[in-house]
Amino acid sequence: MLAIVAQLAEDGQREEQRLQLRDARDEVRAAYRASSLSGEADCWAQFEALVADLHGSELSAVDGDCAERVGQRTERSEAAERFDALERRAAALIERVAARAGPSAGASAASARPPRRGLPGDTA
Repeated sequence: MLAIVAQLAEDGQREEQRLQLRDARDEVRAAYRASSLSGEADCWAQFEALVADLHGSELSAVDGDCAERVGQRTERSEAAERFDALERRAAALIERVAARAGPSAGASAASARPPRRGLPGDTA
């Protein structure tokens, strides 16, 4: 009888040890997962910082070039508009001078005007 009681006590201790080992194993696995997730997050943060450092200056340079090109295009468009307005004013002035000089002079003055050259964005 004493042997049976001793066997039951030993079985209880083994079961308790098995449960303790299982709980410890679960804790180690949870700590490992947390550690790997933290390491992965750190790696991604370092990677993003590296990409920003390596390519940030290049992207800034490209942005600057694009802004410069847009500014140049705007300047050219404004200059073309000014030249177009100047051409219209000159044509109107030529017509006024020709009208004052008489009908025959107006026809020759209009035909003496050089042909209009197309400008970027010109719709006429």
